Amino acid sequence: INAEYMGRLKDLAGEKDELAKYKEYDRAKRAIEYAIYDKQLNGAKVQLELLDQQKGVSTHAVNALTEQIEDAHRCVKEAERKLALIDEDAVGGGRERGRLERERAELEKRRSQMQLSHADAANDREREKESRRTAQKEIAELETGIKKNQNELERLTLELNKAKFMEGSTQAKLRTVEARLTDLHSKKGHAAQFKTQADRDKWLKEAIAKNQETLKANQKQMADLTAEVTLFTNRVSNAEGGRSEKQSALQDLLRSIEAEEAKRRKCIVERDAMNTQRRRLWKEHSDLEREVRGLQEEAERAERRFEKTIPREVKLGLDAVDRIVKKNNVAGVHGPVINLFQVEARYHTATEVTAGNALLQIVVDNDEVASKLLELINREKLEGRVTFMPLNRLRQQAPQMPRTDEVAPLLDLLKFEPRHGPAFFEIFGKTLLATSLPIANAYSKSENVDCITLDGDKVDRKGAMTGGFIDTRVSRLSSMIERQQAQEKLGSRTERMRSISEELKKLDQSITMVVGQLEGIAGSVDSMKRAMEAGRHELRGLWDEDGNAKKVLAEKSRSLEILEASVKEIEASLESYTKELKTPLKSNLLAEEEKELLELEKVVAEDKKKNGTAKSRRTELEAQVEITNNTLTGQLKRKAQLSDLLTPVAETTVTLDDSSLKSLNKAIQELDNRLGALDKGSESHVKKRQEGSEKVESLRYAETELVRKLQEAKNKIDHVLSERSIHQEKLDEAVKKIRTLGAIPTDLDRYRSKEVRELIKALHQTNEKLKSFANVNKKALEQYSQLHDSRESLISKKAELAKERKSIENLIVHLDAKKDEAIIRTFKQVKHEFEIVFKQLVSRPSESTAGAELSMLRRSLQEMGRQRGSSQESVDNFIGVQIKVNFGHGGTRQMEQLSGGQRALVALALIFAIQRSDPAPFYLFDEIDESLDPQYRAAVAALVSEHSAHAQFITTTFKPELVDVADQHYGITHANKVSKIHRISQTQAHEILRLAAESARP
Repeated sequence: INAEYMGRLKDLAGEKDELAKYKEYDRAKRAIEYAIYDKQLNGAKVQLELLDQQKGVSTHAVNALTEQIEDAHRCVKEAERKLALIDEDAVGGGRERGRLERERAELEKRRSQMQLSHADAANDREREKESRRTAQKEIAELETGIKKNQNELERLTLELNKAKFMEGSTQAKLRTVEARLTDLHSKKGHAAQFKTQADRDKWLKEAIAKNQETLKANQKQMADLTAEVTLFTNRVSNAEGGRSEKQSALQDLLRSIEAEEAKRRKCIVERDAMNTQRRRLWKEHSDLEREVRGLQEEAERAERRFEKTIPREVKLGLDAVDRIVKKNNVAGVHGPVINLFQVEARYHTATEVTAGNALLQIVVDNDEVASKLLELINREKLEGRVTFMPLNRLRQQAPQMPRTDEVAPLLDLLKFEPRHGPAFFEIFGKTLLATSLPIANAYSKSENVDCITLDGDKVDRKGAMTGGFIDTRVSRLSSMIERQQAQEKLGSRTERMRSISEELKKLDQSITMVVGQLEGIAGSVDSMKRAMEAGRHELRGLWDEDGNAKKVLAEKSRSLEILEASVKEIEASLESYTKELKTPLKSNLLAEEEKELLELEKVVAEDKKKNGTAKSRRTELEAQVEITNNTLTGQLKRKAQLSDLLTPVAETTVTLDDSSLKSLNKAIQELDNRLGALDKGSESHVKKRQEGSEKVESLRYAETELVRKLQEAKNKIDHVLSERSIHQEKLDEAVKKIRTLGAIPTDLDRYRSKEVRELIKALHQTNEKLKSFANVNKKALEQYSQLHDSRESLISKKAELAKERKSIENLIVHLDAKKDEAIIRTFKQVKHEFEIVFKQLVSRPSESTAGAELSMLRRSLQEMGRQRGSSQESVDNFIGVQIKVNFGHGGTRQMEQLSGGQRALVALALIFAIQRSDPAPFYLFDEIDESLDPQYRAAVAALVSEHSAHAQFITTTFKPELVDVADQHYGITHANKVSKIHRISQTQAHEILRLAAESARP
């Protein structure tokens, strides 16, 4: 290789002179080309700068136009929505107008009926007023006549009493005188009539007997008349009392009717007020229905915008959890993180970038709630993906974070409930909000925390930086807030509609109740009016009965007076006959008796004359009294009849009809006002719709113009980009050519000031000169230099490699010796521990010969001889490990001669030996005692218990020995494809082992 290098160097040295002249022309050529390419490069750069400026202007215009188009599109959508609301309001107004017109027609019908009844009632009232005026006039006349007749009746009664007294006194005196006169005549006549005293006495006795019988008959008749007078006197008194009671009852009925009518007026006022309120609620409900339809559309749009910001499977998972919680009433579910806090709008971007998809994780009280939800979701086979945040598994305190004018903990800017704190500590606890990206980078390094800016540029604690443009128009938090606001507004309006429906239902019930009360009051008033008419009829009957009773009483009283006079005459005759019966019969009267007879006859004639005069006066007065009394009775009866016509019942009814008619007129006026408002609203709707349509058209036209301008701006950008691409290609080509030229020529300065045409001419001349050196080795000098440098470098490297090889070989020998020593030392330690552990596991008093031997297998001496330089103790001569054991009986055996349980025991002895030589922090054993005999299981358990002082052992077993020495026990159950571990006691563990053993029996 060295000879070849030297021959090639000699050839290249011969070509150097010719190459030097070529190099001179070549440098000139490269300088000219460099100057040409440099001018092309600078020209391309200038053009690119101009085009970049134009692109920036156009891009700014495109961005501005894009924003304007988006604003215009939103304006168009908003205008279309308002136009739709106007149309909906117009439709709702039409429905409201139809309802109001139907209601007005019904009220108009009721008003017409009431006006007709009111006109009839008014006519009846006028007739009644005329009748009342006539009755009042007649009552005034009657009162004058009644007072006059009462005075006349008092005077006539007084004179009648005087006449009766005069007649009675004259009649009594006449009866006395006539009785004496009769006695004298009888005495005088009896002397001529009877021959003997015995005949006279006989006649007298017969007359006395006959008068006594007559007297008894008259007395009996007088007793009957007295009873009848008493009876009719009571009847008159009772008639007067009954008349007073009936008049009082009629007054009570009248007051009751007035009270019922007052109730009726109150009920009508309440009914009209409730009808007015119901109409107001109907209108509000109708307005709310239109508003709710618009809010439902707005809520649906907000829901769609929110759904666009989250993955579909996450949305399905959130819906599944929400459905499960509502269906099964699962407690301890707080909802997604995004719904559990509030933050100012300017921090939305930083909050979203920091949390990421953690905003959609569901916060629950503990992992049991999460497991229950997963179990229910799997049971119902619901789709979706969901992540839970059990609060009991998260940090319970917020980490300490710096707070300065430049940074602030992002956690402090969030508002959330304290019970949800662990979830926010986990997500935002290690993040600072910085004012700028350099400050964020500095604090991230100094505080070992994540930092983020308001624009969403993030620096994590490991130094990674993320950021860039973030479209805030599709913010997840903003969409969620809009969604919540729309749902809350919709919920409040829906709740108001529900409350209005409840109010309307209660109003309908109240109106129905009031109408029922009105019907009841009307029935009660009608019944009381009928009772009042019947009472008036009874009162008229009482007046007739009173008059008839008084008339009969007067007749009976007169008959009783006549009968009393007759009784007195009979008694006088009996007294005269009795006295005469006791006197002797004389033929003539004495002189004194004759004189007395003559005087008595004169007195009788005078008394009869006086008595006739008194009787005529009495009869005349009685006739006048009867006429006056009958006239007075008729007047009082007529007055009572006329007083009935003056009761205010009819007037109350008419007043009630007036108030009802006024209420109807007021309601119709309100409906007319509302219809007029609807007409104005309809005109306003037409005007608003026209304005809205014009606005929509103008906005659409403006949007179209903006789209056209945007397309023009994009076309301009495309043209600029095309131009830029051309100039960029020129620039790249110039750079490429300059790079091809290599280093900058030294004589470049003399060509920089020349024009391109001059440079091209100079380049042409230089190329012509270079043609004469077409066959020259243009790389001779370079090749010569490269070959020389390469030869020197190879020689140097060869010496270094030889030195490094020697050093490496020495290191390998040293490391092999250390390795062999460490392996042999470790093997001896393991061998020693293996023998001890094995004896611990198998030794018993009866098996003192038990033991184990661990030996290393080596190559044969012949094979070791083939490897030169290798010692007998080298690890390379080891080919394996041999184990021989003696269990105290049967001699020493190798592994392949042992049973499965014995092999397991030997393996455990080897593991424990290794553990003693090189301890590990914990060991995991899976049913290591399954194939061991009870005695060996106990030995293994004791050994595990001994070693557990320095290491942790986790074992699974179905045998009691390991359970007896374990510190903690855990049971494992499997249900619904989910394994669960729960802590149990030693007793419970033994019970599980017993049940497992029983189930394993055939």
